[in-house]
Amino acid sequence: MTTRDKLEKVLEYIINEESEKASDLLHDVFVEKARTVYEDLMGQDEDLEDYEEEISSDEIAEEEDEEEDMEMDMDDATADVADDMAMDVEPEMDDEGDAPDEIESNFEKWKTLLKNYAKASRQF
Repeated sequence: MTTRDKLEKVLEYIINEESEKASDLLHDVFVEKARTVYEDLMGQDEDLEDYEEEISSDEIAEEEDEEEDMEMDMDDATADVADDMAMDVEPEMDDEGDAPDEIESNFEKWKTLLKNYAKASRQF
């Protein structure tokens, strides 16, 4: 019996003053309708959970890619600093006494390198 048929039967019971039967049948119609709505919602909830899992796995993959890129950038920055550190910074002493100027110049270079390294590492 369809919902329409059941509701027509409820009307017949009401017209015939059989309110107990009308009430029971109307209750059954409401329960069936509520059950259908609940099942639809549960199906949507499962679809939503699947969608959330898919999004989550995509986000994890993107984060891993970003971490790998950041590690590569950090490795490049570290290699650049290491290359710069490997340069010969020993002052050459000559008769004119320009060794302090060369030390100061090298010191300024190191400060600049360290600042650039610090900036690069904060970006990641």
